[in-house]
Amino acid sequence: MESNGRPPSPIGARSYDELSARLSELLAWAGITIREAHRRVLRDREERGVPEVPAFETVRRCVRPGGRRRARIDVDLVVDLARVVVGDEAGGHEWRQACQVIAGRADETTVVQVDRRLPADPKGVIGREAELTELLAGLRTATPGPAVSVICGMPGMGKTTLAVRAAHRRAGRGRVDLAVNLRGYDLDYPPADPAAVLDGFLRALGVAGHEIGRLGLVARRERFAALLAGQSATILLDNAAGAEQVRPLIPAGVDCAVLVTSRDVLDLAGAKRIVLGALSPADSVELLRSRLGPEAVDAAPRTAARIADLGGRLPLALALISGRIGAQSNYTLTDHLDWLLEDRERGRLADGVELAFRSSYEQLPAEMRRLLRLIALHPGREFDGYAAAALTGRLRDPLGPLLTALVSRSMLEAVGTDRYSMHDLVRVFAAEQARTSESPGERRSAIDRLTKYYRSAAVVAMDVYSPQSQAGRPRVPDGGRDLPSFADRADAKAWLDGEYPSMVAVALQPGATGSPHPAVDLSATLFGYLDEAARHRDALQLHGHASVVADGTEKSRVLVNLGATLFRLGRYSEAIERYLEALARYAEHGDPVGAGRAHGNLGVAYAQIGDHVRAAEQLECAVATHRKAGNRSNEAIASGNLCHLYQRLERYDEAQRHGEHHLLLARELGDRLGEGVALGNLGGLYRSRGQFAEALHHHELARAIAREIGYSESEPEEVNDVATDLRLLGRGDEAIGRHREALELALTIGNRYQQARAHEGIGRCLLAAGAGNGEAELKEAIRLYTELGTPEAVELATLLDGTD
Repeated sequence: MESNGRPPSPIGARSYDELSARLSELLAWAGITIREAHRRVLRDREERGVPEVPAFETVRRCVRPGGRRRARIDVDLVVDLARVVVGDEAGGHEWRQACQVIAGRADETTVVQVDRRLPADPKGVIGREAELTELLAGLRTATPGPAVSVICGMPGMGKTTLAVRAAHRRAGRGRVDLAVNLRGYDLDYPPADPAAVLDGFLRALGVAGHEIGRLGLVARRERFAALLAGQSATILLDNAAGAEQVRPLIPAGVDCAVLVTSRDVLDLAGAKRIVLGALSPADSVELLRSRLGPEAVDAAPRTAARIADLGGRLPLALALISGRIGAQSNYTLTDHLDWLLEDRERGRLADGVELAFRSSYEQLPAEMRRLLRLIALHPGREFDGYAAAALTGRLRDPLGPLLTALVSRSMLEAVGTDRYSMHDLVRVFAAEQARTSESPGERRSAIDRLTKYYRSAAVVAMDVYSPQSQAGRPRVPDGGRDLPSFADRADAKAWLDGEYPSMVAVALQPGATGSPHPAVDLSATLFGYLDEAARHRDALQLHGHASVVADGTEKSRVLVNLGATLFRLGRYSEAIERYLEALARYAEHGDPVGAGRAHGNLGVAYAQIGDHVRAAEQLECAVATHRKAGNRSNEAIASGNLCHLYQRLERYDEAQRHGEHHLLLARELGDRLGEGVALGNLGGLYRSRGQFAEALHHHELARAIAREIGYSESEPEEVNDVATDLRLLGRGDEAIGRHREALELALTIGNRYQQARAHEGIGRCLLAAGAGNGEAELKEAIRLYTELGTPEAVELATLLDGTD
């Protein structure tokens, strides 16, 4: 069958299921079967030298829609299928763009917040003592390996409260605590991806982000288990969607406690299972008594019991009801019972939780009801007073008492100073109230105010976090909004660590609009933070979406950001494509500043794939362009890259000139990070020239700066450099000590490359001293280098073979 007309387009598809349906239409348009499409992809990849060989079943799933919860799709396979069917590169590019647009929503599975500490130990909890005793007994099992307990039950039963109570009662000092909300039943966000959760766990345990990016799911699981071995670990996995989401997060072979909460009864081998039901009548009344005071309840025990029954004897419902009663203490319990009965008679109340929600909500003052409704529109899991103020269009300070009142009525939960979260059920209820009580225009205005707040606040934070990059950062008028202030870089980083998921979520919202689009603004503002924090998957979502919605020069800038992120992920050919596309656009729009950055990044990418001629051309062009435009910060970076490149090419005089220029500019700009990088580059250059004393001096200065500014990512590298210089100066014992120090630092942050360098250095020192255990150190270095795929493995193997 011959195809007719234009092929079906993916543009406009809003989900991966819809995209799969479009692929199916494409195959029908071309008149080929899924089997034939699979054969064509195999032939095409073999001709292009692509090692990944997709199975037929993988192709079939890609073409057939997979249900409403489908979270991801193989983008490269989609592109290859479209290209071999349509027969041109442009067709494939259109499908990749469609995937990027959808990723703005679907890849919310990868934005996960992991806490290095447990939620606060709940106080004044009534009931569940028997369940708590049973749970603690299960966590003290003598069987080797993880002790897993699953707490199941319907919403509002207090599953999370029970899990947190048990976690806090586990004995052991210096233990590791990890907690995550897996979002199994969130109506607005898909369940958290286990790989993304493991990413968060590994970061919390000190593994560097750039290293995690190289690890697949299995490798992350293995690394997680290795880091927890021998430690007293407690892991809280809250709101699990199913057993498949949980299994990868249980560290095999590690003695630890894993507490899982879920609405479903999960099938986890060897797990202790506790199913929560409603509280007993006595505990229900005692809960009301503890919250309202003994006098009120003891004066009308039967009324209190009827109130508890109307609340379904569910802890959440009773907390909400008692919050309402406590706020209106001038009425009797009988009055409140009558109101509850009237609310139930009005209908549409399916259970005690819904009754509690509606009754508590309708008794709130109007301004408090509106605050709750608008907070429910926030796309993040947590928020602070500034974000709440932005949603309501009010100032933050006057809003504080209202937020405190909502906490006291159990409508909000306090999770830190001026920081709050909302129970999933409360969010669902309040969001529904927002849909019925707020006009579409007011809901859009609230989100627009929040978006503008985050754009402005992000600039304030980044100006403190990275002051040397202010010139290239978009300036967003604050519009009279309250904005946070930051004492220092660490303070700004802490805010960015907590708020970046919300900012990414805001930028990716389907209805987001503006000029420039918020995704474009936040792409430019947050680039440096996301890059330095190695949050490359999150950056890929943000920059990828921004590249689709941006136009003109803005699109060029975003393409460079996207290229840089692809480079970090090791996707060098795609990064080069984005840089070249950006350069073509810059030439069209006449933007030398942006063109200089694109030239510089392109040069680094060419160097990475070994094309040193084109790398030097691009980097020289970058230096000249930045110098002409007066962009001294970027000129310094490009000069440093040229120093490193020319050193590798043994063009030492040129390397020296660019390295010293980099150092001069960094010092003039007050860029301590750049100064440390420049000193390290010059130290490497002096070592290449055999000037080991000068190399040692420069590397010691670079190490001091890394320690001064808290740049833990580079410190093991600088210490290894110092140790190598000491070895070459004949000071072997000192060198071994420094390499061991570097090894400890590298293990702390999870930098395997620097671990390998440390083992190599120790092995070389021991071999030079005639010690017998030098070979073992070198073999460990070879193992690590081989896993990383770096060329040092071959060099060291040759040394061990005695042919060096």
